[in-house]
Amino acid sequence: MTEAQHALILKHQANTPSSYHHIINHLVLTEQYHAAQLLVATLEQEATKKDAVTQCIKRTEKTSQISQQYVGELIAEVDKLQREVFMSQFQAEGFRTRMEQLLEENAKLRAV
Repeated sequence: MTEAQHALILKHQANTPSSYHHIINHLVLTEQYHAAQLLVATLEQEATKKDAVTQCIKRTEKTSQISQQYVGELIAEVDKLQREVFMSQFQAEGFRTRMEQLLEENAKLRAV
């Protein structure tokens, strides 16, 4: 193995998974430099795609977390508003009942 081949092998191995190192070694040692470069380029493209997918998944998970948090906040707000509506209806019913009582007392007082 020449010094140039050794340097080329080390250069290619730096950017590729270890499972491909023996293939790269073979290609360089048999002077199939173009095939070695194509293999390394393909592996780098795949690694780039994998990184892009990973980043996309992370963004999707983050968006999902934000959406879940937002939905949770909306549910809490709806619960709060439902309690307020219930209390308003309860107070309105009490007011209506008291008004009926007052009207009945007023009618009795007029009758006397």
